[in-house]
Amino acid sequence: TAALLEHADMTGAPRTLLDLGGESMTNIDRFTCSDSSIATAVAESCNTVIGYGALQVGQDALHRVARTYFGVDSRNGAEVQTTSALDVSTGMDGRLTRGGLARTAIGQQEVRATTLGVATFGEVIAASANGKTALKPRLVVGVCDDGTLRRRRSENLAPKRVDREVARKMLAAMGRGARGG
Repeated sequence: TAALLEHADMTGAPRTLLDLGGESMTNIDRFTCSDSSIATAVAESCNTVIGYGALQVGQDALHRVARTYFGVDSRNGAEVQTTSALDVSTGMDGRLTRGGLARTAIGQQEVRATTLGVATFGEVIAASANGKTALKPRLVVGVCDDGTLRRRRSENLAPKRVDREVARKMLAAMGRGARGG
């Protein structure tokens, strides 16, 4: 998403091996991606293309996009301080090496997330593709005293929604990945 929002030039993205200066990144089983587009990278889980995109975008922009659109590195709506079921952290507090940035982009390195936290990313893309802002998930502890659930006011997950066309491209790519990537 950051590569699309930042208009990263992906024409030189390697489809098999990404040279990170002293280390390298490959795709699982060293497969070669069909092409170097972001849509294909998401659909086929092309580590090399996604890592390259992160290098083109840079750490500051990648972190800014993660915070601005996906609520990363902020505590989400849990009412109990001891739970971290919705927390997501990029680990981008300090400066990363080229390899560290590429690994962060594919969800490795210092990235920490839960299933529910990552599911909110899909919600951001789906809501944005429909011109809406995703609501912040909220854990509600306890039960209703009279058996009736009373709705609580929800907050927006992040300050901004993703550009609608970028979100539609990402949603289509995610669908391709789910169907056969």
